[in-house]
Amino acid sequence: MKTKRFNIILAAFIVLVTTFILAFTSSSKTSLSKPLPLPSQPVLLTPVSLAHGNILDTNKFFNISDISTAIITNQNELNSTWSHFHLSLPTVDFDHQIILLAILSPRKSTGFQLKISDVLLSPNGELNVNLTESLPNSSCHTLPSISQLYHLVVLPRYLISSLKYNHIILENEDCL
Repeated sequence: MKTKRFNIILAAFIVLVTTFILAFTSSSKTSLSKPLPLPSQPVLLTPVSLAHGNILDTNKFFNISDISTAIITNQNELNSTWSHFHLSLPTVDFDHQIILLAILSPRKSTGFQLKISDVLLSPNGELNVNLTESLPNSSCHTLPSISQLYHLVVLPRYLISSLKYNHIILENEDCL
């Protein structure tokens, strides 16, 4: 009788400990890990393109006057931002990555492009970004269509203190 009672108590204890371990390990996977340490000298990061293109639905436009940049650091921010795009929601490991978003104010014709071309991380955590906007040249045939250009890239997760951008405007040599 004592052995049976002991086995029941032992089984209950094992279930309790297993439940605790599973709860602890699954919660640690959802919490943000520590960002990578900042470099001792400026580092050129390699952005991985996640999505780029045009938002065509004026009801989905971002309300900006010229150009805007943002850093997306978690799934809730991504879900909120992604509602503007007509794309499948990507999978991003926010424990190790962040998303950098660049978006321009609406353009009145086709033929424009936007690209996050260079990303430099300084030792103080400042992220310096070159945004290249390509304009259609005069020989390009464009269509009157209001759209808003965007580019999203994935970067390694660092502790970013500030974000600065340089807006570079170039004329396309080739028509799109």
